[in-house]
Amino acid sequence: KQEELYPLPPLTVPNGPRPSYFTCRHNYENTLIDEIERYTRIISGDGKVVKASSPYPGLVRVEDDNKDAALPTLYDPVYALQTMPECVVVTAESIKGIAREVIAALLGNNESNNGDDGDSTVSIVDEKSKALRKKIRTAPRGSLTIHPLVPGMCKGQSNPLRLHRSVKIGEEISKMLKKSYPAARKAPQQQQLNNNNDDDDDDNNNNGNSTLPKEQWVLQMMLQSPNIAVACLTQCHHVGPGNNAYWPNALHPLGLAKVDIIEKMPS
Repeated sequence: KQEELYPLPPLTVPNGPRPSYFTCRHNYENTLIDEIERYTRIISGDGKVVKASSPYPGLVRVEDDNKDAALPTLYDPVYALQTMPECVVVTAESIKGIAREVIAALLGNNESNNGDDGDSTVSIVDEKSKALRKKIRTAPRGSLTIHPLVPGMCKGQSNPLRLHRSVKIGEEISKMLKKSYPAARKAPQQQQLNNNNDDDDDDNNNNGNSTLPKEQWVLQMMLQSPNIAVACLTQCHHVGPGNNAYWPNALHPLGLAKVDIIEKMPS
């Protein structure tokens, strides 16, 4: 029974390749890998290839080392439940240290920073990070959702290994981002009411619950060992038909909706 993610990913470096992750139903990992590899062969006429593997049940990692990425950033495979595109891979010993490293790698950090707990954040100059920081600074208030994740969630475990630590890291990331990025702050109450009213008018099945703003961002952070995390920050693309149909999925972590299934279904 696999409880640990293996192999662990190598740490990413500024302006270097970044792995992407996809989640899928358990036992569909090879099917998703085949779909990704076939898609790459079809769209790439110059021999570009990607390396796809499954380090954990329900999880597929894609390494695209091509100078020009072979896969679109928001590639949406049929067998994928969720995407974590262009992830950074960071390490630190403490909860605050990992949170700082995630933010520095995703959004760039021009100064070395030694934390109170002894972890250090190195100077990072990354073109993708600079462009992303510019966009997220102008994102509307309340448009960012943070998903703290662990591999065990891919198997639907109710209390997976290291979930508590991952949640604490997510809380630290939220606190740090709120200082500089309005998107990480709570949306104004009037905006929430307007969103509810818009959804009631446009989508009768939504009932005004779990509404999302027109512009939506999601920061996904998966703790893959006690001190290694992968993370991505993505502006979601509205795919419809419902108001809440975004890719990546900003409402349900890993694309897994919470449902209660009774043991004996009625005949």
